[in-house]
Amino acid sequence: MLRLVQSYKAPLRPKIWLDAGTEEGDSPQQILEDLRLLRNALLEKGWRDGVDLRYWEVPGARHHEHAWAARFGMVLENLFPRVPS
Repeated sequence: MLRLVQSYKAPLRPKIWLDAGTEEGDSPQQILEDLRLLRNALLEKGWRDGVDLRYWEVPGARHHEHAWAARFGMVLENLFPRVPS
């Protein structure tokens, strides 16, 4: 994934949501370190934190459907913001 980001040359910066729980998998610290590397690579390529990139380390969350469901509404709102009528 990092190589894909590093080789990205298009001018477009599609919105990306990255998150992980602090209790994910058998090695949560490694997962978070890897995700931070991905976030940093995206920032170096021109994504802007809080604009077209959202990054969140979710305290206590595990790799489980209940954890994903708890924040999926925020993911949708970020990727597909409401248009004022």
